[in-house]
Amino acid sequence: MPGLSAKVFRTYNASWTMQERLDAVTDTHASIPDKLLAYNRANREVAVLCNHQKAVSKGHSASMQKLNDKVRLSPPPPPQPCVRAGPGPMLTRRHIRRCSHSSTSG
Repeated sequence: MPGLSAKVFRTYNASWTMQERLDAVTDTHASIPDKLLAYNRANREVAVLCNHQKAVSKGHSASMQKLNDKVRLSPPPPPQPCVRAGPGPMLTRRHIRRCSHSSTSG
């Protein structure tokens, strides 16, 4: 077909291949979850056959650098207040370890 761009051809080829795979693996009397599973499997097969890959965005490295800087420069979380043993909820070992550094004066 004259004037057919590569993008249009790839789309047509992927659609045609997808329909072929769906016809081959789908049972018309199957349940909806089984049909969905067949669709996802066929879609995955077509993606591999057509070499479809998600490209990394142009700004990915800048975004990652900005995120790393934000994590590195963020202040540490404030210490948790200690809860004294007594009436109320039972303290776990984690609570006791966290509070072991505080003074025991009363």
